[in-house]
Amino acid sequence: MVKRLTAVLAALALLAGCGVRPTPPVGGGDGPRGVAEGPTLYFLQGNRPTPVVRKIGKLGDYTTALRELFNGITEDDPAGLSSALPTSGVGELSASVTERNSVEVEVNGIGGSPLPMNSWAVNQIVCTIAARHLASGGIYGVGSVLVNGTSARCPVSV
Repeated sequence: MVKRLTAVLAALALLAGCGVRPTPPVGGGDGPRGVAEGPTLYFLQGNRPTPVVRKIGKLGDYTTALRELFNGITEDDPAGLSSALPTSGVGELSASVTERNSVEVEVNGIGGSPLPMNSWAVNQIVCTIAARHLASGGIYGVGSVLVNGTSARCPVSV
């Protein structure tokens, strides 16, 4: 019985390849070119979140991107940008990916309570986190970005 089953499976395996013509390799384009220069941060140009790559020599984690964002605009960034993020009273910044492909961000004041922010500041955070998520191979749109417990979406394409 085992010999018969083995013979039938071998015959099926041989027949499974019939009719399939060989094809040449398909090009996939150029591969990645080294390490990321740094995280993409979102500042405001007018009221529109605008991407800026912060060249720190590495992509860094989500918290690194948040710290760079809260460090504000530097002289290396393009002119005409602004930020709605608080410049004082900022305490702990943290971000982590949940099981459902969401990113939870906590922005606390020095006393440990959530730091109040307007919608422009939240947009800057959400767009920066979404860009960081994509840069590391994440799929934005499947999950969400939660800022201090409130779900938000980036208003521009990341």
